Amino acid sequence: LRYKAVAMNIFLERKNEMKKTFLRIASGLLAVVMVFALVGCKKSDGGTNGGDGGSTNNGKKVMRFLSNVQDREHTEGLVEQMQLDKWLEKNPDFEFDYEFVPNSDIGTKTAQYMATDNMPDVYKEWGGTKDFDNKIKKKMIVPIWDSPEQANEEGYDYPDGSLTKWQISDGSDTGVYAGVVNFDFFIWYYNGEIFAKEGWSEPTTWQDLINLLDDMTAKGYVPMSMSGKDQYQYAGLVEDILQKVSGNNTLSNDLIEGKESFTENADIRRTFELAKELIDHNLGGGSGWLAQDYAGARGLFVNGEIPLYYFGSWEYMMIADDQLSDSFKENVDFFLTPVPEGGKGNIGQLEGYYGCGFAVATKSQYKEDAIGLIKFYFQKENYCKDAWEMKVFIPAQNFSEFSSDSDARLQKKILQVMEEKTMTRPYGMTLRGYSQTWQSLVDPMFSDFFSGAMGVDDMLSSLQEATAQAQADVENMDE
Repeated sequence: LRYKAVAMNIFLERKNEMKKTFLRIASGLLAVVMVFALVGCKKSDGGTNGGDGGSTNNGKKVMRFLSNVQDREHTEGLVEQMQLDKWLEKNPDFEFDYEFVPNSDIGTKTAQYMATDNMPDVYKEWGGTKDFDNKIKKKMIVPIWDSPEQANEEGYDYPDGSLTKWQISDGSDTGVYAGVVNFDFFIWYYNGEIFAKEGWSEPTTWQDLINLLDDMTAKGYVPMSMSGKDQYQYAGLVEDILQKVSGNNTLSNDLIEGKESFTENADIRRTFELAKELIDHNLGGGSGWLAQDYAGARGLFVNGEIPLYYFGSWEYMMIADDQLSDSFKENVDFFLTPVPEGGKGNIGQLEGYYGCGFAVATKSQYKEDAIGLIKFYFQKENYCKDAWEMKVFIPAQNFSEFSSDSDARLQKKILQVMEEKTMTRPYGMTLRGYSQTWQSLVDPMFSDFFSGAMGVDDMLSSLQEATAQAQADVENMDE
């Protein structure tokens, strides 16, 4: 027994010593990890160390930068990062405190920072909404240029009307409150390989589109890839149809602001009846897509499982994505929404607008440097040239000097559409993006409608009911 006791004591002593050794090693490893974390790439702390801007790190000035593009090594993110890196080379006393959030979360994240008066120095903005007006009125952001004329006098070469979305909507201020990235319009992408295999062609009439959906279903395809997390995809489709039906570029605003009624206006009713026709002809293949996010919907299309994908023109960057097959990139194509029978619009009337931009927070201690960053970013030999030549964006600026015979087939088709367009939307997609409040009210409605859970009458009644709250919200902003 005594030997057993001694053996047990030796065992316990050795065990304790091993435990102490392990803890020392673990502590040392943790210290090494912390050192590498401190000297590595700086990521955002959500503004806790720099709420008013002006924080420093190892003697460098730190500028907070918020974007919705998380992949920094391909297409959109690569072009964005290239401009930032070029600016840092010329401004070595700065570094960025990056914060990259999913596209579906960027509006919520910006609203949170706005509510706490803690906006990043530079952040991605969409403009054209009542919330954007509110930021200008509350002096939360600063103008990049005093007017569109000043922007073009400085050589930025923005087309007429392209900066309207980035000014206050009541015209009380001529300032331009963001550098504008791109021109967007909604289109129907299609997989050219599948179309060739099945003998399909681009629909030129509404009935052609219905017949195409029927034939796709008959041959075992879910016609269109949809995302339940990105309601702007199908809100954009409804407004696209409304453009063709009504020929009226301001009808969405008029409906939301009470100048027209959702339940009484014939054009909006006809629009939802046509959208319902698409749904009844198996547009999204039922409601399974409701749980699908953007990446999932895009993946089904680019991997050849679904032949159609209705989305923004910015997605043409698929042809520059080195992660996709060459056969897909060589054959992907698009068509525009056909004009329904009796429509008062035309094929050149696009669900199109000048898209996102970069804004600067008023409270930034580096305001002038941040404005300088944006002006550098949009010098034509920087972003504008890179975005087009790398086949990533349709720049908001005039880019004809960068277009050439070597442009990709899809780029040439986009140029043709832009040359033939007759009308675009000055304030963007209003039917969903009128304000943050309106968006939160209507997103569930669009999901229910496109999944077949809500009919035309209920959709119109629900939208009409939502207008009162949206208008009250705007009035509260003005107080």
